[in-house]
Amino acid sequence: GENKYNNENGMGPVIENFNGPDAFLTENPWKLLEDGKIASKVPWMVGANSNEGLIFLGMYLKFIKTAKDMVVDKIWDETIPDLLFYNGKERPDASRKIKEHLSEGGDLSALNETETIQKLSTMITEKLFFKSLVDTTKLHQNLHPVYMYLFTYEGFMTIFDIIRYPSPKSWIPPELTISLKLIRDLFYKLVLRLPQERFGMSHGDDSLLMFSVPKFRSALLIDTFDFEMSQLLIKTLADFATFELVVPIFQFNSKFSV
Repeated sequence: GENKYNNENGMGPVIENFNGPDAFLTENPWKLLEDGKIASKVPWMVGANSNEGLIFLGMYLKFIKTAKDMVVDKIWDETIPDLLFYNGKERPDASRKIKEHLSEGGDLSALNETETIQKLSTMITEKLFFKSLVDTTKLHQNLHPVYMYLFTYEGFMTIFDIIRYPSPKSWIPPELTISLKLIRDLFYKLVLRLPQERFGMSHGDDSLLMFSVPKFRSALLIDTFDFEMSQLLIKTLADFATFELVVPIFQFNSKFSV
């Protein structure tokens, strides 16, 4: 049958090719669900961050300025298949169609960096995360209680910033680069009162709020700016796991405050 998880670029469960007594997964989980062979009644919570695709885009922003270099057809054709996890050799026409979808006439030269980041990351998020989230939720909903959520809280520091800040060829250690730019952002926010550029919650941003690693949380100022949201998120997950109690976290302010 069709394998909806694994491809040459993507991520997914490993299906074992034997049916011995020690085999754990011998069929595609999607097919097992469709055939009713997974009939657990355990409640299930599943969700996504508002802009998961930022984590992939961040790696490219370390090497290229999107508004300038993405207009070069060769760079675009080489980059976009990796960002959207498809085989560019099998679909050589796809990169041109995607560029036309992003901008009128396929001309990205008028886009500034902020617009390019927002459009590309949104496209990656919808392709790799949101579609799978909705499809999986529909598949599970008739088997057991399913609670789907969208996490939109924007903290002070994001995985996207951590990835894109350090220059790959710089002699300055990445930790120092991140620290200096963190100080810059603090100065802009607290002293100059300038609005900060935010694109949404990257993949992994919720993990920054969930896990208690004192040095890590201190370095990223999580307990300074995002402590209340961190506590609420942890309590929400713990209450669900213990009591199947869902807290309406959407009532919480969706941005960090000073």
